[in-house]
Amino acid sequence: MNIYEDYLKYKEDNKAFLDVVHKNAYSIEILYEDVLAVLDYVASMYQKNGSVEADLEDLFDMGLTYMANLVSELVTMYHDYFGENIDLMNSYSHHIIYFFYLEDYKCHLDACELLTDNKRKQIDNMQKELEETLINKAPISEDALASYEERLDKLINKKDEFHPVYVIFSSIRELLNLY
Repeated sequence: MNIYEDYLKYKEDNKAFLDVVHKNAYSIEILYEDVLAVLDYVASMYQKNGSVEADLEDLFDMGLTYMANLVSELVTMYHDYFGENIDLMNSYSHHIIYFFYLEDYKCHLDACELLTDNKRKQIDNMQKELEETLINKAPISEDALASYEERLDKLINKKDEFHPVYVIFSSIRELLNLY
């Protein structure tokens, strides 16, 4: 098997979960819908031509790694935190998106060698808070959401030119006209 066949198998293995999210939790699906569209496009190009350009291959590798990690975490949340209640999970979509946004930012800083101990600690603390809220299904307050937004604004340096993976793939999807 090659990576494109692995992807198709991976997608089939996770179809039931992806369908549940698609039908009931569109706000969470935003984390990966454009990634899937681009991965599908590149996989279909490979199936037609037997190869793809190096840039698309690199993009595919990045997208597949992101999807595998993201879906694994989401499945854990779905089963362990929310007892397979997709509506309940969806009600915490803002927290889930913040959690993955922070993970993307931490990876970005690490890759750019800008991840200081202080930034790592701040990010880890926020992720821990978010995860505790999800695990405990704590009440959602507008104040808490505003606080996360404010803390994110203070944490993220605009000079970093950070864009989360799902935003990057949204731009790529648009460039490839995959709508």
